[in-house]
Amino acid sequence: MSSDIVLDRLSFKALASGTRISIIKLLLRRKHTLMEISSSLNLAHPSVKDHMTALVSASLVERFDEGRKWKYYGLTSKGRGVLQPERKTILLLLALTIFSAGGFALRFFSNVSFGTYSAIGERSQIIVPDIMPLKASESFESSSDLIVSNISQTISNGQNVFSPASASSGTDGFLIFFAVLFIASTILLLLYWWSGRRKY
Repeated sequence: MSSDIVLDRLSFKALASGTRISIIKLLLRRKHTLMEISSSLNLAHPSVKDHMTALVSASLVERFDEGRKWKYYGLTSKGRGVLQPERKTILLLLALTIFSAGGFALRFFSNVSFGTYSAIGERSQIIVPDIMPLKASESFESSSDLIVSNISQTISNGQNVFSPASASSGTDGFLIFFAVLFIASTILLLLYWWSGRRKY
């Protein structure tokens, strides 16, 4: 479904009046009755009714019949889009930024996990060549000592090549970057939403 705002002849005709633009801005805050619009904009009731008829015909405003004595009028999505076309674009860009950062984070952590398993597998292979040349004549104790010695040496060497501290430092740095990006995007979104409410 397209989010583009299509303005036809009736829409252009309705928006050609400054009074109708003022009515749309007023309805951007909340729904109003004809009497409230007349009082807020200091307009005669028959004049407000004529303007509302033109806005309803252009599908910029709709009337809500909630079973009450007074009928309320509010903006359609088309009417809101006329005054706030840039808000929809900015919200979409913020959503795409957060979504992209989340996808990059998922890919990064999956690569770190597979890299960890690969590094551990490579270090464990060092033990095999040192154990295989054992002679049958060697005693069980000397063989055990040799195995323990090889394991200790492998662990010692593995710490130099792949240490949890170095991996965690890189992960922590990315987590901080992602957290700052997410918080900044959220704050920007809230500030823009709040400024839009105060403006109108």
